Amino acid sequence: MWSPDYFVRLVELPYSVHAVTIPNDDGSFDIYINSLLPREQQLQKLRHEIAHIQRDHFYCWDSICAIEDEANEV
Repeated sequence: MWSPDYFVRLVELPYSVHAVTIPNDDGSFDIYINSLLPREQQLQKLRHEIAHIQRDHFYCWDSICAIEDEANEV
């Protein structure tokens, strides 16, 4: 089973932006978690973003609603 590399960074983002994941050309991912969120929420958002990576959501054409619902199942 393929396990991609990902790099997690805590950064101050606008409060409405909880987390963002960006795929890189080398197959790795950069995950940015909002440092203004409480610690438990940061961990929840990290699990959510990792679910997107594990389920190959960056390379599928499903609806955003379906993708978000699937990632929220973690």
